Amino acid sequence: MNCHVLQAVLTAFSLGTLYGSPMPLSGGLMHTTYRVETDRGVWVLKRLNPEVAGRPGALGNIRRAEQVARALAQFVPSVTALTREDDPIFCQNGQYFLLFPWQEGVSVFPPELTPAHCAAIGAILGRIHSARLTLPGFPLPEYREGPDWNALGEAARRFRQPWADAFLAALPQCARLYEKARRACVRMRAGCVLSHGDLDPKNVLWANEKPVLIDWEAAGPIHPALDAFTLLRDWTGDGQGGILLPQFRAMLDAYRAACPAAGLPWEEAALAAAESILAWLAYNVRRACAIDTADPAVQAAGAEQVTETLRTLASYESCAQRMLCLLNAPGF
Repeated sequence: MNCHVLQAVLTAFSLGTLYGSPMPLSGGLMHTTYRVETDRGVWVLKRLNPEVAGRPGALGNIRRAEQVARALAQFVPSVTALTREDDPIFCQNGQYFLLFPWQEGVSVFPPELTPAHCAAIGAILGRIHSARLTLPGFPLPEYREGPDWNALGEAARRFRQPWADAFLAALPQCARLYEKARRACVRMRAGCVLSHGDLDPKNVLWANEKPVLIDWEAAGPIHPALDAFTLLRDWTGDGQGGILLPQFRAMLDAYRAACPAAGLPWEEAALAAAESILAWLAYNVRRACAIDTADPAVQAAGAEQVTETLRTLASYESCAQRMLCLLNAPGF
């Protein structure tokens, strides 16, 4: 990280003079983040991935997502980006940045996630959904034809590596499941609410056992059933296709107490929830195959995520079926 560029960003936001060198932070899969300290406080700097920032409409999507974050911060504990002239994005030397106040806390992951953690997050999602937030200018999600799985298969065949062999073995299933998931997503466009959109455990910090939501980049319209189903999967799945029942029960009860969930289309949500997994898989195959990048580090990160996402996919269908049995069980 160039300290001269960083100081220019800090000066633009009137955040004082940099102390020492920025400290890279772990956890970001798309962008790079740093802890920076000045004579006026401690901050988090996010440098946007140039590939992502250069996509048509990407910066507008990030600006809208931060608008959602600021609006929902009145209902749930959140860290939102600083703004300058009402814009959270700052450009310096052709690079794009976001700045956030530093938030103490740590993320908690399975198997350390307890029913108490899950109940707290279930209640937060319920409050988000019950707010029924609407803001002007937000288009509904669009689901086009999606990845060209045949082309991705051809690209992967050039790489005789474990990740490529594993992807090619799963390719027919991925193509079939993606088409089912995409159609379910299209059917669920009606009834969307504005929400965080990626309430994975990595995007929640716990300080004094209290949760704070971070990383609102995916915020936007989503169907409540899809949002809740994804949350239950990410927080209460055991990673092997099973469900942690005490955590599942605690999260679902807390969600329903904050936002009654009668009549939600859980079967459609179970199909639709696979779309984001498969889209992330396709994106990382492209990175691993050097389709969109010539950076060896980005290619290596893509290959790692292909392997990790294939593991997630392998357990997904079993986990989803178990979740549906619980959600549809009388009295559960």
